[in-house]
Amino acid sequence: IVVHLAMLAWMLTLPWPVAVSVLRRISAPVLSIFPLATALVGLLLENEEVRRRAEERLEASEARYRDLVETAQDLIWECDAQGRYTYLNPAWEEVFGYRLDEMLGKPFTAFQRPEQAERDRERFARLLQGETVKGLETVHLAKDGREIHLVVNAKTFHDAQGRPAGTRGTAYDITERKRMEAQLRESEEKFRLAFRYSPDAITISRLEDGMFLEANEGVTRILGYTPEEIVGKTSMELGIWADLEERAEAAERLRREGRVENLEMPLRRKTGEPVIGLLSASVVTLGGEPCVLTVTRDVTEAKRQREELEKVSRSLQDLLENMSDAFVALDRNWRYTYVNKRAGELLGRNPEDLLGKHIWTEFPEGVGQPFQRAYERAMNEGIFIQMAEYYPPYGRWFENRIHPTKEGIAIFFTDITEQKEQEQELRRLNEELELRVAERTAALEAANRELEAFAYSVSHDLRAPLRAIQGFAEIIADRHRDALDEEGRRYFDYIIEASHNMARLIDDLLAYSRLGRSAVERKPVDLGAVLERVLQTLAPRIAAEGAVVRLEGEFPQVLADAGLLERALVNLVDNALTYHEPGVPARVEVFCEPQGDEVRIAVRDHGIGIDPRFHEKIFDMFQRLHQTDAYPGTGIGLALVKKAARLLGGTCGVESEPGKGSTFWITVPRNGGLDG
Repeated sequence: IVVHLAMLAWMLTLPWPVAVSVLRRISAPVLSIFPLATALVGLLLENEEVRRRAEERLEASEARYRDLVETAQDLIWECDAQGRYTYLNPAWEEVFGYRLDEMLGKPFTAFQRPEQAERDRERFARLLQGETVKGLETVHLAKDGREIHLVVNAKTFHDAQGRPAGTRGTAYDITERKRMEAQLRESEEKFRLAFRYSPDAITISRLEDGMFLEANEGVTRILGYTPEEIVGKTSMELGIWADLEERAEAAERLRREGRVENLEMPLRRKTGEPVIGLLSASVVTLGGEPCVLTVTRDVTEAKRQREELEKVSRSLQDLLENMSDAFVALDRNWRYTYVNKRAGELLGRNPEDLLGKHIWTEFPEGVGQPFQRAYERAMNEGIFIQMAEYYPPYGRWFENRIHPTKEGIAIFFTDITEQKEQEQELRRLNEELELRVAERTAALEAANRELEAFAYSVSHDLRAPLRAIQGFAEIIADRHRDALDEEGRRYFDYIIEASHNMARLIDDLLAYSRLGRSAVERKPVDLGAVLERVLQTLAPRIAAEGAVVRLEGEFPQVLADAGLLERALVNLVDNALTYHEPGVPARVEVFCEPQGDEVRIAVRDHGIGIDPRFHEKIFDMFQRLHQTDAYPGTGIGLALVKKAARLLGGTCGVESEPGKGSTFWITVPRNGGLDG
């Protein structure tokens, strides 16, 4: 048609005669070929339309396929013959966390653990050989390291020459299913272990006839039957129930409600011994058959203890009701949970009427009182408080003992008004007594001073006649001793010895009376230096008797009157040199022991020792435990030590047993450490 039209257009450009001539020459051939050309052109046009429509359908099909693949939740993939990914749909990004460009071009084994990759390489090789894979489970690794469990379906595709070119297929993620399967297995294992090893007796029986189908080892512990002994039998056959009526009621309730809980049932062991079981049961369906799952706990001992506790509770309640103290218990909302009879009497209320009531609503006059503050502190801080206060609203004194409890507080309270009045009267009497004692003490101190003055005066005045007696006795002894017979000489020796003893006694009395007459001056004193002077004073006696006196350790500075302290220590060391076994030289150690703010100076001997009954007595004036002819002395030395210790602000004492020596000690205030 196009050609004809082109020819006609061309002829129209020719001169008319020429155009007519050309038309005459070609008309016959053109007219003869035109139908064939027209048919041929029509056929070509029809084929072109068919091809165009086929292409459109193909494009639509490819678009549908692409949309299905791109939007599919399943994983769609294609690998080359080396196992490298050549195509992955977007679902891979969602499941694995990788971008597609991070996975394409890499072998599938790059996303597996080595041991899994080795297994899947072998499967891939068989797949290339023509084997089809369906439902293969494998494991890949996500970008974050998680294991992704997949089920894979795959087949091989070939190139134009028919050679295996790769594989393609689908996969879907079963990771969640695997996790749930693992949880289910773990749960089943836990149930199996719980069923088997539970201390409770667990059984499964048919609802229809009660035949036991399963039993755990708890049945043996509680009832004495092995699981093998009860499976295939009923509880009625075994005679487990001690009370058939209770059993029938429980069974009826189970059929009606489908479950029973915490029923205390009397049972019998295999031996016939009674046992109390706490039973819970539920109707369950196992294998399409109604069954009963029963759990029984042995509460025999627990019930006995509960009954014992109830008995104790009743006894405690009886005690609380009959005690002389009032008692109330409050919860944390300040409501009464218990009020005993005595509390009701003191509060002027019926105890039952107070239960559940708010304390400050019932007794608003108590708000702001010291008792309220003490109650709140005991409850908030969880501490015990004991207090005694005057309660103005009642005009009486009450003692409260407030104990914190888990539930709130428990309060014991007593009316102590009469006791307080007695205390006030006693306080008044004590004040009068103290005044009288002070007066008597002053009088006694004055008498003591007069006595000391008298002793000083007497001992001083006795010195002159005693010196005369001693002087004349010595003259007679020198000039006229031979004129006396033996008995006279013996009596005369008694006179001389008695005069010497009297002289020592007077000296000791003078020393005792002088002690403290002058002001006691306490100041830092080097104890070591004082002890050195003591040893110098006693050196002649120590040497004469062959005694050994050692100063052990270090001696600190003390706060004392040096002369007074030296006098006391001379007496203690002299005493230690005196009381030793006859014929055995004395051994004495002097040491000190810091005791807080004081220093204890001790003198230890290895002599005859002292009975503990006399430990205090020997520090009194003129107290001696031995005859003068055995151990000389006046009985004043230790009394002087006691007085000196008191004047120095310390104490004295002795530690001794007969035959084990003695340790006399005196304490004085400390001044500094061992380094002075």
